Amino acid sequence: MPSLDLNESFGCVFIGILVAIALYGVSNAQTMYYFRWYPKDLWALKGLVVLLWAIDTSRTAMAILLMWYYVVAGHGRVSVLEAFPTAYFGSEFALSTLSIFVVQLYYVFSIWRFLRNKRYQNYLTATFLVFVLLSFGSGLGNVLSFTETTNIGSAVWDTRVPAILQHSATFVTDVYISVGLSLILNKSRTGLGKTNYMITRLVMYGITRGVLTALLQFLQLATFAEDLKANPPKLLWALFHFVDGAAYTNSLMALWVHFLTS
Repeated sequence: MPSLDLNESFGCVFIGILVAIALYGVSNAQTMYYFRWYPKDLWALKGLVVLLWAIDTSRTAMAILLMWYYVVAGHGRVSVLEAFPTAYFGSEFALSTLSIFVVQLYYVFSIWRFLRNKRYQNYLTATFLVFVLLSFGSGLGNVLSFTETTNIGSAVWDTRVPAILQHSATFVTDVYISVGLSLILNKSRTGLGKTNYMITRLVMYGITRGVLTALLQFLQLATFAEDLKANPPKLLWALFHFVDGAAYTNSLMALWVHFLTS
């Protein structure tokens, strides 16, 4: 018999999805603003914006269907509280992992370009590309584990290794991106007041962005580790999981809209 105290289990899922939907609204506004005011940007950049928007839209749809499953389709059936609908949750998890991968890959590539002609350019970039790929691969490992069982307790336990690897690698990469961009931009200062002002804003944004996304990963890791000790699972980590994919998309869109295209 599953616990009917849902505050620390499906309450977290509910709040996480609500926040994610709100952030999806922000990404819609950012996408429309971008295409309205910067129609002459390169097609590659436009394609990346469309890709991130499409991933975010699909991920949000899966999250809504997940909530529909628990609140509407499963209404009155206590047994649904013990199961993950693998089609919805697995798809949402895969799309969230993909959005983080695309955003981090873009930032690492940007740092690689900034480091052009530096003797450590390829070594440093390759090192953190490994972390990005480790995060992505571990995320896919999580998805695979979720498809092998529908029981929530079993699924959480089975994903303990890839989940810890994913959040740890993503955390390290976020810290690297934040520190790397800040150091590179600081060295780009000139004697022009307007240029220095823009660089200062970019540095502050890079630090803030890195702190927020890294904090999301740390909180997921900490709450997931705590959840492994609970029976039945509390799902506190879901509060941060449903937010992180949207947060990464919003962070990159904000950079393009407010800084790089200005």
